[in-house]
Amino acid sequence: MMNINKIVGKQIRANRKKQGLSGSELGDKLRLSQQQVSRYERGECNIPLDMLFTISLVLEIPFVKLFGDLNKSHELMY
Repeated sequence: MMNINKIVGKQIRANRKKQGLSGSELGDKLRLSQQQVSRYERGECNIPLDMLFTISLVLEIPFVKLFGDLNKSHELMY
């Protein structure tokens, strides 16, 4: 089963790397610690909706891209 936090976290990590940002650099832009960014990327905690929006702006991607292709997640666990 795939947890939605893990799906979002994988998208954050992949898009952060595409932008050439380290976890620390993304944290600076978001005013978060590198540790918190890492927790988000590993899917260890829920990300507030306003933070998801901010992440999409910083990474210059459409908000919905953070959710990947949920249709491919056959066993999505909420």
